[in-house]
Amino acid sequence: TVNLSRSDTINNLTIAGGLLDNDFVLMVTGNFVLNGNYAGSGELNLDGMGTSISGIGDMNNTGIVRIRNGNKTIASGTYITKAQGGSFTILNDLTVTSFADTMRIASDLLGGNAGSTFINAANATLEVYSAVLPTGTLSATSTGNTVNYYGDATQNVKETSYYNISVTGNGGKTILNANLITGGNINITDTLDANNFNINVAGNWTNSKKFLAGSGTVTFNGTGTQTITNPSGETFNNLSISNTSTLQTALAGDNFNLTGNWTNNGTFNRQSGTVTFNGSGAQTIGG
Repeated sequence: TVNLSRSDTINNLTIAGGLLDNDFVLMVTGNFVLNGNYAGSGELNLDGMGTSISGIGDMNNTGIVRIRNGNKTIASGTYITKAQGGSFTILNDLTVTSFADTMRIASDLLGGNAGSTFINAANATLEVYSAVLPTGTLSATSTGNTVNYYGDATQNVKETSYYNISVTGNGGKTILNANLITGGNINITDTLDANNFNINVAGNWTNSKKFLAGSGTVTFNGTGTQTITNPSGETFNNLSISNTSTLQTALAGDNFNLTGNWTNNGTFNRQSGTVTFNGSGAQTIGG
Protein backbone atom coordinates (compact mmCIF):
# COMPACT_ATOMS: atom_id res chain seq x y z
CA THR A 1 0.00 0.00 0.00
CA VAL A 2 1.24 3.48 -0.94
CA ASN A 3 0.66 6.17 1.70
CA LEU A 4 0.29 9.81 0.67
CA SER A 5 2.29 12.18 2.83
CA ARG A 6 0.99 15.39 1.23
CA SER A 7 -1.57 16.63 -1.26
CA ASP A 8 -0.31 15.97 -4.77
CA THR A 9 -0.99 16.21 -8.50
CA ILE A 10 -0.33 13.24 -10.77
CA ASN A 11 -0.77 12.85 -14.52
CA ASN A 12 -1.76 9.23 -15.22
CA LEU A 13 -2.38 7.09 -12.12
CA THR A 14 -2.66 3.30 -11.94
CA ILE A 15 -3.41 1.67 -8.59
CA ALA A 16 -2.54 -2.02 -8.80
CA GLY A 17 -2.53 -2.70 -5.06
CA GLY A 18 -3.57 -0.12 -2.47
CA LEU A 19 -3.36 3.62 -1.90
CA LEU A 20 -4.15 5.41 1.40
CA ASP A 21 -4.64 9.16 1.01
CA ASN A 22 -4.27 10.00 4.75
CA ASP A 23 -6.86 12.79 4.33
CA PHE A 24 -4.78 14.53 1.66
CA VAL A 25 -6.17 15.79 -1.66
CA LEU A 26 -5.14 13.93 -4.78
CA MET A 27 -5.58 15.46 -8.24
CA VAL A 28 -5.24 13.28 -11.33
CA THR A 29 -4.91 15.19 -14.61
CA GLY A 30 -4.69 12.12 -16.86
CA ASN A 31 -6.22 8.64 -16.86
CA PHE A 32 -7.22 6.95 -13.61
CA VAL A 33 -6.93 3.14 -13.46
CA LEU A 34 -8.12 1.41 -10.28
CA ASN A 35 -7.25 -2.28 -10.03
CA GLY A 36 -7.02 -2.35 -6.26
CA ASN A 37 -8.17 -0.30 -3.28
CA TYR A 38 -8.17 3.49 -2.92
CA ALA A 39 -8.76 4.29 0.76
CA GLY A 40 -8.81 7.26 3.10
CA SER A 41 -10.96 10.33 3.65
CA GLY A 42 -9.41 12.94 1.38
CA GLU A 43 -10.81 14.38 -1.83
CA LEU A 44 -10.06 12.85 -5.22
CA ASN A 45 -10.23 15.29 -8.12
CA LEU A 46 -10.25 13.74 -11.57
CA ASP A 47 -9.20 16.46 -14.00
CA GLY A 48 -8.09 16.60 -17.62
CA MET A 49 -10.05 16.88 -20.84
CA GLY A 50 -11.04 13.60 -22.50
CA THR A 51 -9.45 11.34 -19.90
CA SER A 52 -10.74 7.99 -18.71
CA ILE A 53 -11.60 5.98 -15.61
CA SER A 54 -11.13 2.20 -15.73
CA GLY A 55 -10.31 -0.91 -13.72
CA ILE A 56 -11.80 -3.39 -11.30
CA GLY A 57 -11.48 -2.05 -7.77
CA ASP A 58 -12.87 -0.15 -4.82
CA MET A 59 -12.89 3.56 -4.03
CA ASN A 60 -13.10 3.04 -0.29
CA ASN A 61 -12.23 6.66 0.42
CA THR A 62 -15.02 8.53 2.20
CA GLY A 63 -14.06 11.88 0.65
CA ILE A 64 -15.72 13.50 -2.35
CA VAL A 65 -14.78 12.33 -5.83
CA ARG A 66 -15.04 15.27 -8.22
CA ILE A 67 -15.09 15.26 -12.02
CA ARG A 68 -13.46 18.58 -12.92
CA ASN A 69 -12.04 20.48 -15.88
CA GLY A 70 -13.01 18.06 -18.64
CA ASN A 71 -15.38 15.36 -19.78
CA LYS A 72 -14.63 11.76 -18.74
CA THR A 73 -15.20 8.27 -20.10
CA ILE A 74 -15.62 5.21 -17.89
CA ALA A 75 -14.22 2.35 -19.96
CA SER A 76 -15.92 -0.91 -20.89
CA GLY A 77 -14.95 -3.74 -18.55
CA THR A 78 -14.82 -1.42 -15.54
CA TYR A 79 -16.28 -2.58 -12.23
CA ILE A 80 -15.69 0.11 -9.61
CA THR A 81 -17.48 0.72 -6.32
CA LYS A 82 -17.40 4.17 -4.71
CA ALA A 83 -17.88 3.74 -0.95
CA GLN A 84 -20.44 5.49 1.24
CA GLY A 85 -19.39 8.88 2.50
CA GLY A 86 -18.45 11.61 0.07
CA SER A 87 -20.41 12.02 -3.12
CA PHE A 88 -19.45 11.35 -6.73
CA THR A 89 -19.90 14.86 -8.14
CA ILE A 90 -19.83 16.07 -11.74
CA LEU A 91 -19.03 19.78 -11.85
CA ASN A 92 -20.77 22.38 -14.00
CA ASP A 93 -21.44 21.54 -17.65
CA LEU A 94 -19.28 18.40 -17.68
CA THR A 95 -20.25 14.97 -19.02
CA VAL A 96 -19.32 11.49 -17.83
CA THR A 97 -20.01 8.77 -20.39
CA SER A 98 -19.98 5.31 -18.86
CA PHE A 99 -19.47 2.05 -20.74
CA ALA A 100 -18.78 0.30 -17.42
CA ASP A 101 -19.89 -3.24 -16.75
CA THR A 102 -20.87 -1.80 -13.36
CA MET A 103 -20.26 1.63 -11.87
CA ARG A 104 -21.57 1.39 -8.31
CA ILE A 105 -21.91 4.58 -6.27
CA ALA A 106 -22.74 3.77 -2.64
CA SER A 107 -23.45 7.43 -1.91
CA ASP A 108 -24.88 10.39 -3.86
CA LEU A 109 -24.41 11.01 -7.57
CA LEU A 110 -24.52 14.80 -7.78
CA GLY A 111 -24.21 17.52 -10.40
CA GLY A 112 -23.06 21.12 -10.15
CA ASN A 113 -25.72 22.47 -12.51
CA ALA A 114 -28.29 21.35 -15.07
CA GLY A 115 -25.50 20.75 -17.59
CA SER A 116 -23.79 18.18 -15.37
CA THR A 117 -24.52 14.96 -17.26
CA PHE A 118 -24.07 11.23 -16.70
CA ILE A 119 -24.60 9.12 -19.84
CA ASN A 120 -25.12 5.41 -19.28
CA ALA A 121 -24.07 3.99 -22.64
CA ALA A 122 -25.18 0.77 -24.35
CA ASN A 123 -25.04 -2.30 -22.07
CA ALA A 124 -23.54 -0.30 -19.18
CA THR A 125 -24.81 -0.64 -15.60
CA LEU A 126 -25.08 2.24 -13.12
CA GLU A 127 -25.98 1.45 -9.51
CA VAL A 128 -26.66 4.27 -7.02
CA TYR A 129 -27.38 3.93 -3.31
CA SER A 130 -28.60 7.47 -2.56
CA ALA A 131 -29.55 10.56 -4.60
CA VAL A 132 -29.35 10.48 -8.38
CA LEU A 133 -28.61 13.91 -9.88
CA PRO A 134 -31.20 16.09 -8.13
CA THR A 135 -29.41 18.76 -10.18
CA GLY A 136 -28.11 17.57 -13.52
CA THR A 137 -29.04 15.25 -16.36
CA LEU A 138 -29.16 11.45 -16.53
CA SER A 139 -29.19 9.93 -20.02
CA ALA A 140 -30.13 6.24 -19.79
CA THR A 141 -31.89 5.29 -23.03
CA SER A 142 -29.06 3.45 -24.82
CA THR A 143 -29.86 -0.14 -25.75
CA GLY A 144 -29.21 -2.69 -23.02
CA ASN A 145 -28.13 -0.26 -20.31
CA THR A 146 -29.46 -0.63 -16.75
CA VAL A 147 -29.89 1.84 -13.90
CA ASN A 148 -30.30 0.21 -10.49
CA TYR A 149 -31.61 2.15 -7.49
CA TYR A 150 -30.36 -0.08 -4.67
CA GLY A 151 -30.53 2.03 -1.52
CA ASP A 152 -31.69 0.90 1.92
CA ALA A 153 -33.35 4.26 2.58
CA THR A 154 -36.01 6.05 0.54
CA GLN A 155 -34.83 6.96 -2.97
CA ASN A 156 -36.46 9.15 -5.60
CA VAL A 157 -36.42 7.85 -9.17
CA LYS A 158 -34.85 10.48 -11.41
CA GLU A 159 -37.21 11.99 -13.98
CA THR A 160 -35.81 10.71 -17.28
CA SER A 161 -36.35 7.91 -19.79
CA TYR A 162 -34.64 4.56 -19.19
CA TYR A 163 -33.86 1.38 -21.04
CA ASN A 164 -33.77 -1.14 -18.16
CA ILE A 165 -34.50 0.02 -14.62
CA SER A 166 -34.20 -1.94 -11.37
CA VAL A 167 -35.35 -0.98 -7.88
CA THR A 168 -33.64 -3.13 -5.28
CA GLY A 169 -32.55 -2.75 -1.66
CA ASN A 170 -35.00 -2.13 1.19
CA GLY A 171 -35.78 1.58 1.39
CA GLY A 172 -38.67 2.06 -1.02
CA LYS A 173 -38.46 4.01 -4.29
CA THR A 174 -40.78 6.81 -5.44
CA ILE A 175 -41.29 8.16 -8.96
CA LEU A 176 -41.11 11.98 -8.89
CA ASN A 177 -42.22 14.73 -11.24
CA ALA A 178 -42.83 12.78 -14.46
CA ASN A 179 -44.13 9.58 -16.03
CA LEU A 180 -41.67 6.68 -16.15
CA ILE A 181 -40.75 5.54 -19.68
CA THR A 182 -38.60 2.48 -20.29
CA GLY A 183 -37.37 1.00 -23.54
CA GLY A 184 -36.61 -2.33 -21.87
CA ASN A 185 -37.39 -4.13 -18.62
CA ILE A 186 -38.57 -3.12 -15.15
CA ASN A 187 -37.29 -5.24 -12.25
CA ILE A 188 -38.75 -4.63 -8.77
CA THR A 189 -37.33 -6.27 -5.64
CA ASP A 190 -38.11 -3.31 -3.36
CA THR A 191 -41.31 -1.24 -3.06
CA LEU A 192 -41.92 0.97 -6.09
CA ASP A 193 -44.43 3.79 -5.57
CA ALA A 194 -45.69 5.15 -8.90
CA ASN A 195 -46.91 8.25 -7.06
CA ASN A 196 -49.92 8.40 -9.42
CA PHE A 197 -47.70 8.76 -12.51
CA ASN A 198 -47.97 6.57 -15.59
CA ILE A 199 -45.43 3.93 -16.61
CA ASN A 200 -44.63 2.80 -20.16
CA VAL A 201 -42.66 -0.43 -20.44
CA ALA A 202 -41.40 -1.86 -23.73
CA GLY A 203 -39.88 -4.99 -22.19
CA ASN A 204 -40.80 -7.32 -19.35
CA TRP A 205 -42.20 -6.55 -15.90
CA THR A 206 -40.79 -8.51 -12.94
CA ASN A 207 -41.90 -7.83 -9.37
CA SER A 208 -41.04 -9.88 -6.30
CA LYS A 209 -41.84 -7.17 -3.72
CA LYS A 210 -44.51 -4.44 -3.97
CA PHE A 211 -45.87 -2.05 -6.59
CA LEU A 212 -48.08 0.88 -5.59
CA ALA A 213 -49.91 1.92 -8.73
CA GLY A 214 -51.91 4.84 -7.33
CA SER A 215 -54.19 6.30 -9.99
CA GLY A 216 -51.74 5.79 -12.85
CA THR A 217 -51.71 3.62 -15.95
CA VAL A 218 -49.14 0.98 -16.87
CA THR A 219 -48.86 0.67 -20.65
CA PHE A 220 -47.10 -2.25 -22.32
CA ASN A 221 -45.90 -0.88 -25.65
CA GLY A 222 -43.19 -3.26 -26.84
CA THR A 223 -42.96 -4.75 -30.32
CA GLY A 224 -43.21 -8.44 -29.39
CA THR A 225 -44.22 -10.68 -26.50
CA GLN A 226 -43.98 -9.04 -23.08
CA THR A 227 -44.33 -10.84 -19.77
CA ILE A 228 -45.56 -9.99 -16.28
CA THR A 229 -43.82 -11.91 -13.49
CA ASN A 230 -45.08 -11.76 -9.93
CA PRO A 231 -45.42 -15.02 -7.96
CA SER A 232 -47.98 -13.37 -5.65
CA GLY A 233 -50.08 -11.89 -8.45
CA GLU A 234 -49.47 -8.32 -9.68
CA THR A 235 -51.87 -5.44 -8.98
CA PHE A 236 -52.28 -2.58 -11.45
CA ASN A 237 -54.66 0.35 -11.51
CA ASN A 238 -55.25 0.97 -15.23
CA LEU A 239 -53.56 -1.38 -17.69
CA SER A 240 -53.13 -0.72 -21.39
CA ILE A 241 -51.74 -2.97 -24.14
CA SER A 242 -50.55 -1.13 -27.27
CA ASN A 243 -51.25 -2.34 -30.80
CA THR A 244 -47.65 -3.58 -31.19
CA SER A 245 -47.57 -5.69 -28.04
CA THR A 246 -48.48 -9.22 -27.05
CA LEU A 247 -48.86 -9.48 -23.27
CA GLN A 248 -48.91 -12.57 -21.09
CA THR A 249 -47.95 -13.71 -17.62
CA ALA A 250 -44.56 -15.40 -17.39
CA LEU A 251 -46.08 -18.58 -15.91
CA ALA A 252 -49.26 -19.92 -17.44
CA GLY A 253 -51.11 -19.99 -14.11
CA ASP A 254 -50.08 -16.56 -12.83
CA ASN A 255 -52.83 -14.11 -11.91
CA PHE A 256 -53.07 -10.35 -11.71
CA ASN A 257 -55.54 -7.77 -10.42
CA LEU A 258 -56.93 -4.53 -11.82
CA THR A 259 -58.42 -1.80 -9.66
CA GLY A 260 -59.00 0.46 -12.67
CA ASN A 261 -59.65 0.05 -16.39
CA TRP A 262 -58.43 -2.38 -19.05
CA THR A 263 -57.55 -1.20 -22.58
CA ASN A 264 -56.37 -3.82 -25.05
CA ASN A 265 -55.31 -2.55 -28.48
CA GLY A 266 -52.90 -5.44 -28.98
CA THR A 267 -52.94 -9.10 -27.96
CA PHE A 268 -53.40 -10.68 -24.53
CA ASN A 269 -52.55 -14.35 -24.10
CA ARG A 270 -54.83 -15.34 -21.25
CA GLN A 271 -53.29 -18.78 -20.59
CA SER A 272 -54.74 -20.46 -17.47
CA GLY A 273 -54.47 -17.63 -14.93
CA THR A 274 -57.14 -15.20 -13.78
CA VAL A 275 -57.50 -11.45 -14.25
CA THR A 276 -59.53 -10.09 -11.34
CA PHE A 277 -61.31 -6.72 -11.55
CA ASN A 278 -61.46 -5.65 -7.92
CA GLY A 279 -61.79 -1.88 -7.96
CA SER A 280 -64.10 -0.01 -5.63
CA GLY A 281 -66.07 1.65 -8.46
CA ALA A 282 -67.11 1.13 -12.05
CA GLN A 283 -64.40 -0.37 -14.27
CA THR A 284 -64.25 -0.48 -18.05
CA ILE A 285 -62.89 -2.88 -20.66
CA GLY A 286 -61.98 -1.27 -23.97
CA GLY A 287 -59.69 -1.28 -26.97
